[in-house]
Amino acid sequence: MASANAVQVAKVDSFQLSQYELYSSRVKDFEVRGRQGHPRAQGGDYSKSLNTTGWQLMGKYTAAKMKGSQVCTPS
Repeated sequence: MASANAVQVAKVDSFQLSQYELYSSRVKDFEVRGRQGHPRAQGGDYSKSLNTTGWQLMGKYTAAKMKGSQVCTPS
């Protein structure tokens, strides 16, 4: 009996940043990072993997000074 591993491929076309807090500071400059596989599936401690080179920069963004949602598209 043969077994096969299912591979799921995902592509990020856009993401949404929503800011509705009235009395908190707002997000201004931020960056989004991604990786090919889930850190737990690749072994090791999940929290320590956040600072590894396995994460690739998807983009740096500056949020508009507005209440509500903004859609961002990775470059």
